[in-house]
Amino acid sequence: LGYRTALEDNGITPRLEYEIPGNFTVEGGRVAMATLLDLGGPPTAVFAMSDEMAFGALREISRRDMRCPDDVSIVGVAAHEFSEVIGLTTVQQQVAEHGAVAARLLLGLLSDPDAVALSHTAETSFIHRSTTSRLDHG
Repeated sequence: LGYRTALEDNGITPRLEYEIPGNFTVEGGRVAMATLLDLGGPPTAVFAMSDEMAFGALREISRRDMRCPDDVSIVGVAAHEFSEVIGLTTVQQQVAEHGAVAARLLLGLLSDPDAVALSHTAETSFIHRSTTSRLDHG
């Protein structure tokens, strides 16, 4: 929903054919990237929902003798320890902290079924590396 909203807020119509499940695995990311690259008018940037899927996407890009970010930019999620080694741009999140917050919220709802479900905004940070170009907003 966030990705679709961001596109729409910037005057871009989301293309549902660009939403390919990758099953949070390296192979799933590779297959999803192959599917995207085989589309007429493939995307120029891909946001993978895990670094593992981004690793697979990078493998497929390399297999096709394409270059990242020249042909397509890739962003992953999690700041996996290998993401720095290969230069993957990623969204860092505190997984253990997110899990603890989710458990506290769930336990609160279990102890009081009439309670209103709370929401929590997770802290993240964007780590720019070589799989994306830097934009000049100045």
